[in-house]
Amino acid sequence: MIALIAGATGLTGSALLEVLKNKPEISRIRAIVRKPGALGAHEKLEEVVLPGGGYAALLKEPRAAGLKADLYFCALGTTHKKAGSKQAFRAVDYDAVADFARLAEAEGAKAFGLVSASGASLRSPFHYSRVKAEAEDAIAKLAIPTKVFIRPSLLIGERKESRPAERLSIDIWKGIRSFMPERMERELGSPIEEVARILVETCLRFQPGTQVIEAREIGKNQ
Repeated sequence: MIALIAGATGLTGSALLEVLKNKPEISRIRAIVRKPGALGAHEKLEEVVLPGGGYAALLKEPRAAGLKADLYFCALGTTHKKAGSKQAFRAVDYDAVADFARLAEAEGAKAFGLVSASGASLRSPFHYSRVKAEAEDAIAKLAIPTKVFIRPSLLIGERKESRPAERLSIDIWKGIRSFMPERMERELGSPIEEVARILVETCLRFQPGTQVIEAREIGKNQ
């Protein structure tokens, strides 16, 4: 089977890539990148360079750049601070995500896995959480047989980019995790390797419909 990842150079995408490399069911991994050579070499890996028009441009010509796959994984995402505005944040976390999902639908995807976020809700008072939920809602309406949304809390892993506030939160989580009840530990922090593993393995079950995996379930009897 062929897997395709959007957002493969980020923290979650990199973890997804490592999980897929070690899955014997996966014969080829296609990763959408902004610059060629961003991911290094691997016998299964093939890079697809994102055009200047982004995912909307790919959607206009879904068969133009080797985007056919069985499983599609979306790890696209940013922050309000990095994006610079609510509109710019939405352009990544909703527009690009939805365009990628529609591309997957057009290519006949068997399964689509989305890295969303804890607290995603259309009724949330927080813009971040509402946008995440709107992306989920758009994907849920598509004609893709298997859709899996995983909603991690604070992602525990080593980022390439500097996020001081997040780094501090992770250090605090690591310092107090041994004193927390197991469920609280899972709700407050999600190890990135577990997020990636669970998302891939759930998609590979090809269970029809839409499944949502909450932060409290990550690492629980998986």
